[in-house]
Amino acid sequence: MHVQLFLSLISLPVLVTWGLPFSLTTVFGNLLFTPFLTLFLLISTGIFFFELLHISNNWLIHALEKLCAFWMYCLDHGSTTWLYGIDYYGLIICILCAFTACILLHHKHWGREKNSWYLFLLLLLVPFTYQKIRSFFTQKGHITCIKKNALITSSNGTISVIDYGALGEKKSAGTWIQYTFLAEALKQCGSVQFDTVTCPYANSQTLEALNTLCRHARVKKIAITHPNRQTKQYRDSYKLLEITAKKEGTILFKSLAKG
Repeated sequence: MHVQLFLSLISLPVLVTWGLPFSLTTVFGNLLFTPFLTLFLLISTGIFFFELLHISNNWLIHALEKLCAFWMYCLDHGSTTWLYGIDYYGLIICILCAFTACILLHHKHWGREKNSWYLFLLLLLVPFTYQKIRSFFTQKGHITCIKKNALITSSNGTISVIDYGALGEKKSAGTWIQYTFLAEALKQCGSVQFDTVTCPYANSQTLEALNTLCRHARVKKIAITHPNRQTKQYRDSYKLLEITAKKEGTILFKSLAKG
């Protein structure tokens, strides 16, 4: 806990700078999965040496397969609700907390594990307390892709989006969502939880972007205005979006463009 909390504090300014969220499982993840990793290494080593000595190792291989299957089962139950972000204005607070943690670590008395781990925990809570207070105030911004914009409004920790073509502006829309849109939304609003995403000018790239957004963030509702003329690619993309939305619990609203 001492080491993990310190590393979390040191990495937090980097995460905020890059626009990446902080996972609640970060602190406890290593503690939970260290037994899995240890057992995995022991069984793998056993298989290796049993093979060298020409000793039957089928039971070890079977055990390793079961362990990996259970490990993947646990990982598949991850959730985007575990992700919490801090906006770019909180970067200074994160840096101060990390700097304070470095001073505590080198202190003769407070640097000891039994004394410092709960102080590190309190320091880690400071930036998130700031973000919780800030979430009560409405924040507005926009994200630009080439020449088109998406307007974002944050209220009570959730973001509403009105897309004016930015989501479908690039051919690699899914990549842009994952590495640019979510990072910018986090920097500006300190959240990756979305209430309503409205797309009045949807195309097939927009649907691809929405599909990626649902898989990498929590989206409550999506409102799409379909074009009157829909290509086969558009219809196929919408079917994939429907499957993803059903899996992630996202509600889809659809309508046809006028004229």
